[in-house]
Amino acid sequence: MILVCGATGTIGGEVLRHLTEAKVPATALVREPPSAKSHLPEGVPFRVGDLSRKETLPQALQGITKLFLVSAVSDHQIEQEENLIAAAASSGVTHIVK
Repeated sequence: MILVCGATGTIGGEVLRHLTEAKVPATALVREPPSAKSHLPEGVPFRVGDLSRKETLPQALQGITKLFLVSAVSDHQIEQEENLIAAAASSGVTHIVK
């Protein structure tokens, strides 16, 4: 299963759309499910996690083997991405695309 981080944005959204059309098992990582649903392709599953809150990431990564990582530019971007990468490594993710 592929987890797409940034799935409600331009790049991540296109990646998720292409995966969905190709029938590749994928899910979106979202911070706020109510607002994210309107930005995701219909029927796409999602996992809840916040890159700023490390404790939310292990559960979101359960069963995930591959990760597509794109995140918003911010003063905390590097720290947030490091949080997700560390959690992915601990969760058994074997492939990360940034």
